[in-house]
Amino acid sequence: QAATLSRAHGGVNVSMEYGDSIMAYCGFARTDDPVHLFEFLVQLVKGVRKLADVELLQLAVRVGVHVGSVIVGGWGTRQHPRLTTWGEGCDVAKLCARYAEPGGIVATERFLEMVPEPAKEAMHAAAAHSRVIG
Repeated sequence: QAATLSRAHGGVNVSMEYGDSIMAYCGFARTDDPVHLFEFLVQLVKGVRKLADVELLQLAVRVGVHVGSVIVGGWGTRQHPRLTTWGEGCDVAKLCARYAEPGGIVATERFLEMVPEPAKEAMHAAAAHSRVIG
């Protein structure tokens, strides 16, 4: 479902799925890429909450978001190519996710500097718990 959401929010790519975790990235090639990523994250939190309600599950997502350098590389076969990401940007985002409450988003100040105020307000409204770390 994360991959479907990422296609709906152009420019956001899901590079890896590790069990119950995903790594999504965008290149910030366009000036609105941070907004697309933010919309993706808000919809991801809402979608997981809705799924949990419908299926009567105790299920929540923890989201970490950061802007930083990453390396994107390919692996797999010609028939099943895969992309992966690694580097400082991924490491900081993973740490942010660890500090998020279930159903929450933790974003670094560095990322939020790139996001317009209305999108920040949407994050706080969508996430059960959201906060910023420096």
